[in-house]
Amino acid sequence: MKNYLRKFENYILSIRNGISRYKNEKPFEIIILSIALVFLLSLYFTIPAFYNYKNFNSEIQKKVSKDFKLDLKNISSITYLMIPTPHFLIEECDIHFLNDPKKVLKAKNLKINIFSKNLHKKEKIELKNIRLNKIDLDLQFNDIKNFYNHLKKISKPIYIKNSNFFFRNDEKEIVSISKIKSFDYFFDYQNKEKKLNILGNLFGSSFKFNWEKNFSNPYITQSDIKFKSPNLNISNKFNNENENENFT
Repeated sequence: MKNYLRKFENYILSIRNGISRYKNEKPFEIIILSIALVFLLSLYFTIPAFYNYKNFNSEIQKKVSKDFKLDLKNISSITYLMIPTPHFLIEECDIHFLNDPKKVLKAKNLKINIFSKNLHKKEKIELKNIRLNKIDLDLQFNDIKNFYNHLKKISKPIYIKNSNFFFRNDEKEIVSISKIKSFDYFFDYQNKEKKLNILGNLFGSSFKFNWEKNFSNPYITQSDIKFKSPNLNISNKFNNENENENFT
C-alpha cells in the first residue's frame, strides 16, 4: 500500500513538473492559449445578442409563464447583456398574474437572469430569476391572498427592490403605503425550504418579515414580523394538514 501511494505521489509530482517546464519553455504558447480561451468564452456568452428578438419575445413569454406564472405583454426593447451575469433586460412591459388576469403591473427595466448553459440554443435557455426595481404594486385584501397563492405555485426566485406597496380597502381607498426596500422570494435548496424575506417600512416604522415553508413538513408554515419602533415581534405558525379546512 505504501509503495502504491509513493508511486501515485511521484506521478502527480511528474505532472506538476511537466506543466512547470512547459510554462518556462513555452510561455508564448501559454499566453496564446489563454487569449484563445477568453475569446471563445466571450463569444459563447455573446451568442444571444445575435437573436432576432422580434421572434424571441414569444419564447421569453412562454418561459416566464411556465416558471413564474406571469404573463408578460406589451414588451418593448428587449436586450441581452452579459455583465455582471447573462440576463435579458426589458425596458417596459405589462405583467399579468395568471391567477388574476385583471391585475396588471407596469414594470420598467425588468431584469431576467438566465443560466450560462445552452446559450447557443434559444429554445433551451433556462431562466434563473426575475428582478424588479422601483415598481408600484396596488393591492386589496383579495389580491394579497391571490399573491400568496401565486407564490406557492412557483419555485424560482423573484426579487423586488426599492418599491411601493399600496393597500386599498373594499371602497378602493388607499389605507396604507408600505415602502419596500427588498422583497426576496426564493427556494433554499440546501435546507429544502421556500422563503420570503421582506425589509420595509409601514406606518413610519421599519419592519422585517420572514416566512418559510419546510418541505420535510409541507403543511406547516411559519412567519415572523419584527417592528423596530415600537419594539414589536409577532410570530405565527400555521398548520393546514387538510387544505379544505381552516388553518390552525
